[in-house]
Amino acid sequence: MGMETGVKLGINRISILGVLFIFGPGTVCSAPSYFIPLESYSIRCFQSKEYAELAQVDTLGDAEIEHEVLIYVFDGYVNLVNITVPFPLANLTQLGLDCFSVFTTAGKSIGYDVSVFDNRTVLRVKLPETIYAGDDCQFMVRYQVEGFTRPRNRTYWDKILGRENNRGAIFNPPHQGVTTNEMEIEIYIPPGSIIKKWGPGYGTRLMEGDQYTVGVGWRLKEFDSTPKEFSVVFGEGGMGKNASIIFIVVGITTFVTVAAIALFIRSRYGHSPI
Repeated sequence: MGMETGVKLGINRISILGVLFIFGPGTVCSAPSYFIPLESYSIRCFQSKEYAELAQVDTLGDAEIEHEVLIYVFDGYVNLVNITVPFPLANLTQLGLDCFSVFTTAGKSIGYDVSVFDNRTVLRVKLPETIYAGDDCQFMVRYQVEGFTRPRNRTYWDKILGRENNRGAIFNPPHQGVTTNEMEIEIYIPPGSIIKKWGPGYGTRLMEGDQYTVGVGWRLKEFDSTPKEFSVVFGEGGMGKNASIIFIVVGITTFVTVAAIALFIRSRYGHSPI
């Protein structure tokens, strides 16, 4: 993540997943004094709570989200930030008494307070050290979301092949109140599922680890406050329970049709004189 402005990635680097805002006058600075060179979301969808348990996820949920943000301070200093999670507390699974894992790249936990709103949750994070102008820091927050994936209708080929209904994941990244140079969003589907469609269409198919972990990724330049929706529809591949019956019927019908045509041709032309 080299920068022409001379951002230093080292002493003050911290990791945290979430969306950042300056907390307000009297706590950090009276106005935004940083911008975001890069932030990224990594979203992993689970097929069910049973799969989540097998995958040894700390908290059972339909998706695990990691949001990583790199900020660069260009004026004054920052020692408190707001991390906006774009989900109400009711959708977040419980991890002991807390819903979130907030930590540095070295694995050190970071203290925070929670403010609850109807459509989002805001964390007031107390940075382990003050970040001054000319320095950068990177943050991370990890949490699980219940109800992140929802049932979606079958496609035409799903119906032909006798597959079950699909599931869909939709994510709307919140704006952070400051300039974001680049944003990366990755949505991974459960192992064993296949991607049926996604949007917007300029996303790129991803593969992680092995052929059974696939997803879609987007990279945005100059992210603004215009609402954006990123979605992936996934489901089972192959043939469903009823597919074999359909193919048997189609096969028998095809055979009978071909046989009937052959008998017609033979009865009409088979004994004609040469």
